[in-house]
This record gives sequence, structure tokens and C-alpha cells, in this order.
Amino acid sequence: MGKGILYKLQKEYPLEVQWVGYELHPETPKEGIWLRDQFPNADLDMMKRNLNLAGKPYDVVFNKMERSSNTKLALAATEFAREQGKLWEFQDVVYQAYFGLGEDIGQLDIVLASAQKIGLDVGQLEKALQEEKYTSILKESRALGEKYHVEGIPTFIFENGKRIFGAERYEIFVKVLKELSER
Repeated sequence: MGKGILYKLQKEYPLEVQWVGYELHPETPKEGIWLRDQFPNADLDMMKRNLNLAGKPYDVVFNKMERSSNTKLALAATEFAREQGKLWEFQDVVYQAYFGLGEDIGQLDIVLASAQKIGLDVGQLEKALQEEKYTSILKESRALGEKYHVEGIPTFIFENGKRIFGAERYEIFVKVLKELSER
């Protein structure tokens, strides 16, 4: 939903966007964790309904949500996609795999299939992942997130230091951008 808000804002405001991949829960096991185990007291159906209601203005749909994935592999693959000039395309495909199809983006086959959908060299990607080529970038991103006290994904950090966590209402973003333009 954050990207939907971002895309809408970019139509109205001259934004410079720097995407940083942040692993919010590095303790998540490689095989992921069932949402019902992660949030035992939550009404997951209601959560999904609320997400879909909030995402509707941006054509964002949350379908099969059953598991929290370990995102390290997907984040590393996103760095590969960035190098190939396909950062945003790869994010869209991975987002759809996770939120739309309920696939575990912590699994190599899902990440590679996502890369193949947008024409990335799957062999090169697999080699880079096996060599852990992006480990230092992910560590730097983690440190940056900790520096800015990132508590949720997505987090938007503006040049005045203002942070917006998660998918807030569009009007909140507009207010911050107007404050910045009046400086």
C-alpha cells in the first residue's frame, strides 16, 4: 500500500525517492512463521479486510496472507535487481507473490521465479545469492534503519527528519510535503 501512496504522491510532488531494504524481523526463521502463531490473539480475517479497505484507493489487494516470510533472500535479490535497473519492477513482482499469491518470498525458488518474470538473469542472481554478495549492503541498511528508529514497514523518512510508519492516510503525507515546501 505504501508504494501505491508513493506513486500517487509522485504525480503531484517532485519527490526524490531512495529505497532502502530493511529486514524488520531478522529473527524470523528461514522457513518463515505462520501469522496465527506470530499473532495468536489477532483476528487475521479482519486484519486482511482492513488492509484491503485501506488499499482499495491504490488498487492494492491483499489475498492469501498466512505466513510471515524471512525477507533476507528477497531483500538481497532486490539489491541485484537494483544493479540491473529493475528495482521497482522486482519489488512489484515480489509484492504480488507475497501479498497477492501468499507465496513464501524467503524461499529461493519463489525469489528466482519472481526474477525470471521480469527478465533478470536467474543464473547470475542465484550465484550472487549463494555468494552472499549483498550481505554488507543489508547490514548497512539495517544499521540505517536502526539509526532512524524504523519500527514498521514501510517507513518514509523525509528531509526534515519526519517519519511516517506504515501505510498512513494519504492526507498525512500531503501535510508533511506541504510543510517541507513552505520551508
